[in-house]
Amino acid sequence: MKVCVIGLGYVGLPLSVLLAEIGCEIIGVDTNKELIAKINSGVCMIHETELEERLKMVIALNKLKVQESPENADIFVFSVQTPLLNGKPNLDYLNKAFNSVKPFIKKDNLLIIESTCPVGTSRFLYDKYLDNNSDYQLAYCPERILPGDIMNELVINDRVIGGIDEVSTNKAIDFYKLFCKGMLLETTAETAEFVKLIENTYRDVNIAFANELEKIAKEKNINCFEAISLANKHPRVNIHYPGIGVGGHCIPKDPVLLTYDSDSAKLIKTARKINKNKPKEIVSRINEFYKMNIGSFEKSRIDIGILGLAYKPNTNDFRESPAIEIMNQLQNMQCFNIKFHDPFITDCNSIEEIKKCDIVVLLVGHKDYLSINKELKDTKGVNFINFAGDK
Repeated sequence: MKVCVIGLGYVGLPLSVLLAEIGCEIIGVDTNKELIAKINSGVCMIHETELEERLKMVIALNKLKVQESPENADIFVFSVQTPLLNGKPNLDYLNKAFNSVKPFIKKDNLLIIESTCPVGTSRFLYDKYLDNNSDYQLAYCPERILPGDIMNELVINDRVIGGIDEVSTNKAIDFYKLFCKGMLLETTAETAEFVKLIENTYRDVNIAFANELEKIAKEKNINCFEAISLANKHPRVNIHYPGIGVGGHCIPKDPVLLTYDSDSAKLIKTARKINKNKPKEIVSRINEFYKMNIGSFEKSRIDIGILGLAYKPNTNDFRESPAIEIMNQLQNMQCFNIKFHDPFITDCNSIEEIKKCDIVVLLVGHKDYLSINKELKDTKGVNFINFAGDK
């Protein structure tokens, strides 16, 4: 079986490697020439357990070929980005991807969309590029992966599969049976699109709830992390922990893809605003701490050391990271000189340099920071602010 994977990011590249390992002939397609050169030389830009060594193996065995343009295949998988533009879905990448494969598709080819997209996108693309022709099959199967454990989750997670018609659904199920050990859940394309969006919207709403709880707890002088931990001992309660905001490629975007054209989504839209404003609140709290503790400092600019810039702990994924937004806002303030460290960034300050700063701020709870968190917390006279919590 020959599979052409369009888009070689956090979804497309691991999927390509996995499919190559099980014996498929894989053509990986991306428009980034530098990325293509690195992948073809066995270099992986994504920090994932075992991914680079497994990539080197399939490249060496000539089971994965990466290039700029698609070619004839049995199955085409689309894993390109679907960003927002002025608060609305931007499907330019998907449109270009479908247009690029149109000269190569033939009767009984299966096209699968894994990119997150608004409800109705699959049918729209089917009508536009495949001329609503039953000679071609099209299915929507959204990715369900966790950065840091992608290769495992590609195999073990249940998948929701919705075809344009029954033939498309059945062919897509047969494809995912090749490597998925989780359940393959059959539905329509529109429902599958909706499911993907509500999965991440659920998390956004619940994180917003936690962030509001933190405000209330602060007003009442209560440790919010402790209170949530105790509340979660209830068998039917599972509250998220508050944080510095929401990042990554899914959660900040998917609620907008779900609600941009809806007047009914008042709770969801409010939650999105709460989480979007959280970095600004964190900056205000840091500035308040500075004024209360060292505002009369002799230096015109004080050093602030930031620990952690990824969007979540223990990953090198910096997409839409609230920590980076916080750092950028602090850099724009006249009184602060910023130093930063992240274990996944080579060109940064050392932890020792960070510890010497006038204020040290823990934004992302990487496991590398467990010891320094305890050290700074227990050291008198150190201006240390922990926004990652002791979960």
